[in-house]
Amino acid sequence: MAKKNSKTTTKKRKRNPPRKKARSELTAKQETFVLEYSLSGNATAACIAAGYSERTAAAQGSRLLENKKIKDALGALQQQAQKEFKVTRESLYAKYEQAFKLAALTGAPAAMVSAATGMARLFGLDKYKVEHEGGMQVIVDTGIPNDQED
Repeated sequence: MAKKNSKTTTKKRKRNPPRKKARSELTAKQETFVLEYSLSGNATAACIAAGYSERTAAAQGSRLLENKKIKDALGALQQQAQKEFKVTRESLYAKYEQAFKLAALTGAPAAMVSAATGMARLFGLDKYKVEHEGGMQVIVDTGIPNDQED
């Protein structure tokens, strides 16, 4: 008689690994954050509305805005809105220009400044950049002559 192998071999079944979410997908909280942030522009309020802790909402909002998936989703929403509403920088500039002219005609200097500020923001002109190379000497004039004592 043939001797049976004392070791029984069991056939291992290959298990399918759990399906992971695609990298571009967001969690439900992140999706809500993106929608709320796109409406309000306030990361803290968007976090709270999405269900994050009120205690950590400010820090969490800042972190979420740095997340590449969140940035991509916000960019996609912005592009969708621009297409849907046919909004361009040029169309917004034309509206600001119209508001500026109307403010000038009605003698409303504050409205003129507001319209001019809006135009500057459209093109990033409201941000000041200082470029320098090498060292820099800073001189502070306190307005107090050197020979005066305290």
